Amino acid sequence: MPLLDLLFAVNRDSPTERIRSFVDLGFALQDRLKFLATLQGNIITRLLVNNLLPVHIAMLFWSLLINVFMVATWQANGDHQNPIPDVEDWYYPVIWTLGAVHVLLALLVVLGHFLADPPIQFGLKSEEDDGDDGNAQLDDEEEEDEKDFLEGATLSNQSIMNSNRKKGSFLGPKLKKLGNKTLEILAGIMMYFRFNDLYHLAFLAMSILGFFFSGYTYCFHLLHVVVSNDILIRVLQSVTKNGSALIWVSILGVVIIYIYSVISFAFYRGSFDYQSDLWCDSLWECFLTCLDWGLRDGLGDVLAADNFVWTNVGLKIIYNISFFIIISTIGLNIIFGIIVDTFSELRDERYRIVDDMQSVCFICSLPSHDFDRHASGFLHHIRKEHNMWGYLLFAKYLDGKNPSEYTAFEAYVADQINRNEISWYPINRAMALAQEDTTIEDELRKMWAGLEYLINRHKEDDIRKVVEGNKTSHQKWKEEAKEEKDEDEE
Repeated sequence: MPLLDLLFAVNRDSPTERIRSFVDLGFALQDRLKFLATLQGNIITRLLVNNLLPVHIAMLFWSLLINVFMVATWQANGDHQNPIPDVEDWYYPVIWTLGAVHVLLALLVVLGHFLADPPIQFGLKSEEDDGDDGNAQLDDEEEEDEKDFLEGATLSNQSIMNSNRKKGSFLGPKLKKLGNKTLEILAGIMMYFRFNDLYHLAFLAMSILGFFFSGYTYCFHLLHVVVSNDILIRVLQSVTKNGSALIWVSILGVVIIYIYSVISFAFYRGSFDYQSDLWCDSLWECFLTCLDWGLRDGLGDVLAADNFVWTNVGLKIIYNISFFIIISTIGLNIIFGIIVDTFSELRDERYRIVDDMQSVCFICSLPSHDFDRHASGFLHHIRKEHNMWGYLLFAKYLDGKNPSEYTAFEAYVADQINRNEISWYPINRAMALAQEDTTIEDELRKMWAGLEYLINRHKEDDIRKVVEGNKTSHQKWKEEAKEEKDEDEE
């Protein structure tokens, strides 16, 4: 996954969860980087992967050009049953030329997608790596599989079976019995096939079909504007994230409309105007009519009164108002509310993540103002002292280094990584703040020593004054006694 996607995919519920999620996603990112590094060895794949953005832009521009050309040249042929447009004789040579370039660009887009983001689950650790000691080694066959994968080859049979066993796939035992390597590879790929992969396959298919259907399918490719557009992706996510809730609310709405169509079939068949395409000769026709017109205009605006008996009119008013309140007001607003709330939730979640990245250190989870007040600044801290990518690159460095060449510190960290431990991360600790705390303690110790010195000096001065006062009093007493003795002798 891209680095920016990793930042927004990390679980930030707590400092421990943040690091643990970062480690798990880091394994997948390391595997993906290894895979992409193998693509750099071939000049064709290197050029394609490194220039995906220009290819996407060219694809979108060419699709827009073809559709503008179609809008400028298509005319109706007079036969409403014939979808083929009425065009000039030179239209087809031009559209076929444009279509050939379009198919080439579509092929590059699809190949670039499957090369840069293949349907492979990166970051899976074998069962041996999940042991208590964390030091169990892969057997010879698994080491060969891992080597083939890291060298950019396709997924080996054993790797796919490990993935199937890790995910509990029901295909694993059957494929082992069959021994069909092709099916094993396809099963391993299909296990991680995503909607994005299906979209790109349909993207290429629509481009090819444009040759055979006068260019009708080229309008589909304008949807490519959504790709890599963060705003449009979030808009679509506002619908798809709570898609199950929207589906169930829609099912409930269809059920309610069906109930109203049954009532319409029983009591209001005469109110349907067949000349206005309002049909109710069967329950199926009545249901489709209520579903179509009820969602668009409401049944009250299209059903005419078949008699003017007040009882029938009053019941029909209740029927129309209740349908308007339940379906048009409550039902549709619930759907719109789910979409709006989901969009707001996605926006707030993104703002929360951005605020967390700007105000809290990713590694130690200490607030930024502590580093701004007591250290060299928050930016210096996250770039030089606790750079999150530095930790990831250090783990990658250890993964590529011969264990026999590890230093004591590297061996300790490698052991922690193998054990899936995160205690070597400085959570809630930072040397910059620790040094600042030590400096403050030293200053306080000096101030206390100075205060004790002043107190001792003050005590000594008080004692000296008392002693001197006692001496003065004693001398004065001796002088007075001497004077009294002299007077008595006289």
